[in-house]
Amino acid sequence: MSVFAFGSHDYLAQIDDDDGEKEVVVAGQFHRIDFRYDRKLGNRGKLRHAITLGYDESQARGGENAGKTWLLGSRTELTLRPSESVTVRAGADAYVERFKIDIEEEDDDAPSPNDLALMRQLTSRDDFTAALWADAVIRPLPALELVPGVRSDIFTSDGVAKATFDPRLASRLEAGKRFTIVGAFGVSHQPPSFLGAAPGLQIGGLQGGVQTGLLSSAGVEMALPLDITATVTGFRGAFFNLSDPIGNRPPATELGYARQAELRGTGSTYGMELYLRRSLSKRLGGFLSYTLSRSLRHIGNQTFESAYDRRHVMNLAASYDLGRNWKIGGRIVFYTGSPMILDYRVRRRDLGLPDDPDEGPDLPDTPEDHAQREELRKLLANYVQSLNLPDRLPAFFRLDVRLEKRWTFPNGRWISFTVEVLNATAGKEVTQYECSFQDGCAPEEIGPLVIPSIGVEGGF
Repeated sequence: MSVFAFGSHDYLAQIDDDDGEKEVVVAGQFHRIDFRYDRKLGNRGKLRHAITLGYDESQARGGENAGKTWLLGSRTELTLRPSESVTVRAGADAYVERFKIDIEEEDDDAPSPNDLALMRQLTSRDDFTAALWADAVIRPLPALELVPGVRSDIFTSDGVAKATFDPRLASRLEAGKRFTIVGAFGVSHQPPSFLGAAPGLQIGGLQGGVQTGLLSSAGVEMALPLDITATVTGFRGAFFNLSDPIGNRPPATELGYARQAELRGTGSTYGMELYLRRSLSKRLGGFLSYTLSRSLRHIGNQTFESAYDRRHVMNLAASYDLGRNWKIGGRIVFYTGSPMILDYRVRRRDLGLPDDPDEGPDLPDTPEDHAQREELRKLLANYVQSLNLPDRLPAFFRLDVRLEKRWTFPNGRWISFTVEVLNATAGKEVTQYECSFQDGCAPEEIGPLVIPSIGVEGGF
């Protein structure tokens, strides 16, 4: 029997330059505790039962939009090895989640179209998810490994239920001592998605149905001199009934994330990855990965590049043993810019109001005023199209560094002292261009976010 627990808390706020007031940009936390019972089934199998308890919480937009989730889950995993060439794995899991979500509007203003969309999607509710899955690792020949598998889920949310069926197949073929050919194909389903895995803030009711992905890849692994392993992989994906509030953004539009999440379309992605690695147990170890890819979206009769489309992505990480249990390491991150993202800002003067709120009434927030701002945003979008803006945002580069000193003790115990700096080069990232009638378009940047840390780690 064992217990495993982990959790995280993240908080980001901005301080107003004039009055020093602090406003929450985003805050989130999640916690899990897993109770496990493991049993060996002779020499050819093992069984695990587990119960999971969880709690998630998020805040966004000054704390107005907040969500909490309580989770209770159960899973069973079985592994059997009936012969030397066959291993069978199977399992079942079930989860109950209780969501409590508040979408608020300041000063009793009428909700905007985006707020109304949020209220339709982010509802307080109880969700239930259950699944059965099985696969087998089969070696018909010493050099060939096949892994066929299947998974079936049932998603239930706000009184709506949907069952799915996902077949999968992976293979490995050793073509000589230095080459291995790998391939995989699978079907996957998931409920509608919001802004990533925002703790406690997920779309309810299976509105628009579940999403479907067809994913395939093929590649070659090569053993190179100096104990370096290289992998070259090509991949292709197709997505249907796609719910994507960030990627599903047609050009020259400004709908807001919630309304973009209601759009359903199809997507496709393809590319290749080069991956080189050398074990970190060596005096000099690390990895290099480079990805060249393209990602497209199709909504109605429009085809455009996804907001996630970055043609070139590179990661380089290395660690070097200096001796006497001193180790130094670093990581380089580089990626080219995504397609141009525009934020259309309608100012008070555009609505016929004074620039300074103290000199006149505050911004009205009636349905008619929301409609007026929508029309002004459309006019602003047409104006921006006439400007000579770049097609993509600028590229981004970041360097992280780390120094570690470790002390070892009998019985495998150890303790280490670490000093680390994330984004040591103080790089800034352009997230979008802000556009207005008066000022045209200018880049908005994050950073520089430089995060130094001092830590102690230990194991026994």
